[in-house]
Amino acid sequence: MVSIVVPVYNAAKYLEECIASVFSQSFDDWELILVDDGSSDGSGLIIDRMAEADPRVKAIHRANGGMSAARNTGIAAARGEFMYFLDADDVLHPDALKLLFKAFENEGVGMAIGGAVIGKSCRFKKSNGCDFIIMSPEDAIADSLYQKNILHAPWGKIYRRKLMEKVGFTDGLCYEDLDFFYRYCLLCDKVAYTPASLYFYRQHAESVMHVWKPRRLDVLAVVDDIERYMEQNHPSLAGAARDRKLSANFNIFLLATRYGQADVASRCWEVVKKYRYASLIDSNVRVKNKLGILLSYFGRRFFSAIALR
Repeated sequence: MVSIVVPVYNAAKYLEECIASVFSQSFDDWELILVDDGSSDGSGLIIDRMAEADPRVKAIHRANGGMSAARNTGIAAARGEFMYFLDADDVLHPDALKLLFKAFENEGVGMAIGGAVIGKSCRFKKSNGCDFIIMSPEDAIADSLYQKNILHAPWGKIYRRKLMEKVGFTDGLCYEDLDFFYRYCLLCDKVAYTPASLYFYRQHAESVMHVWKPRRLDVLAVVDDIERYMEQNHPSLAGAARDRKLSANFNIFLLATRYGQADVASRCWEVVKKYRYASLIDSNVRVKNKLGILLSYFGRRFFSAIALR
């Protein structure tokens, strides 16, 4: 019924806990596709051992190509009608698949989205079921771009494989999840969302999101593309796209300032000045963002001093 794809890169420290959470699912009609993306820490040996022990587990080894390439490899190998992505250092709630599948009882649902616990240790509450909000794809995209409830991350969601095969992930792109989410969403007739915490996202220092790397700048190209696409094809979402662009530039500005990337910081600050007023008067923009915008009017140096404390 569902193909669970886990891209694996040097995740030996957490991988067995991740896989155990799949075996603990109360829904058992699944196959597990573990894609080793050129690991050098013994992750490959772990997934081979798991595949030898259970016929539902498939181990795939490939040269390192990044998260998108690993996920695309998993999509190509999948046999299930539905798909689910799980990161190798994360954990599923025992009832995650069972509860998310209930969303597809609503005709036309193309994606079921669950909430997540984010932290350093896994703590799930016992589930007594969950209620779904059925949304149009446009409303789901707006919610995600305004960064309200729906996370754009690939994990924690059930997809229809026939739709997934039409989009896939852009190889070599950092922030491939932000690029992917709206493109998949627009293929759906309806999107189902529940705030119930059905996924544990592990925060740790090794994450690329916690360090400065040049590829972090990919997000600026992604949000530019989203803005362009929405202005041309979905004008009602243009405001949400511009707010997401503003948020990305705020984020990269602070990172660039912290790590001494003066030219990058200056470019981002110019975008902030251009876009901030529109978001300030947009009633859909979250309060956190508006507070940041107000601080920015005191000047670049003041904003940096406050935000980087």
